[in-house]
Amino acid sequence: ILSRAYKLRVAGPSFAEAEAFLEKKLPGVAKAQLEFALCLCYNAPYGAKKLLNATYKIGKSERHLMDQLDNALRTLAAFFNAKTSLDELVAVLKALPSELCSRLLEEMVLEDLKYKAGVNRGSLPLMSFLPYDNLAKLQASNLFEARRGLKFIATSAPMPPSRAPAAQLRTWFLKLTGRL
Repeated sequence: ILSRAYKLRVAGPSFAEAEAFLEKKLPGVAKAQLEFALCLCYNAPYGAKKLLNATYKIGKSERHLMDQLDNALRTLAAFFNAKTSLDELVAVLKALPSELCSRLLEEMVLEDLKYKAGVNRGSLPLMSFLPYDNLAKLQASNLFEARRGLKFIATSAPMPPSRAPAAQLRTWFLKLTGRL
């Protein structure tokens, strides 16, 4: 019975169904934030709901994690528009939890590859925030290498945490943009 259970495919909701569910459960959240949260949570509506409600503490005050993610996304867009330095981008990304930072960068790389393959930009939620013209100039070989290098940015169980996460992020972006 157990071996057959592993073979069963449980269908997940489509992006539109998950978005409709979130709009019903969280009526005050903007549609762009819903799409962004779903994008980072692999279209899992309950994961996106948890991410949208997540908070973190800075001193005595609490802030939403989505505010920090929005700041990271704006800084990422400014970096590809050559309006922000790499050091500022690394500082903002380093403030995120490593798994979330890795997931954001992974989704950026995957959506850029999909855009290069001819997928409609409207079906790529992250591309509405990022400068797709500048991202389209990145070489596909650099994108594939960057995708492989993301496993070192996220700290997961078998891998020890990085001793120099800022240097690692900096090198990752230099390789991605072809400056290294």
